[in-house]
Amino acid sequence: VEGEGARLPFSWSGVSLHAVGASVLRVRLSAAAAGGGAVSLAVADGAGRAVLSVDSLVLRPVSVEQIQGARGGRQESLYRLDW
Repeated sequence: VEGEGARLPFSWSGVSLHAVGASVLRVRLSAAAAGGGAVSLAVADGAGRAVLSVDSLVLRPVSVEQIQGARGGRQESLYRLDW
């Protein structure tokens, strides 16, 4: 919706992986049956075969200030990424 700002993924449910190895994906977003601003996803490969499905993905609004604060703030964290 225009004027609402960015929305980020918050809660996923009903995620099913149907296939792997696709080099091209097509994604269809639609309003989820659960409502509440959630969307559902249907992901298919280039030939139209199902790759992934998501029953409900809840998106939460985020402000510019929140994004900027997450970017430059604390260096100490409970979690760390190790490669």
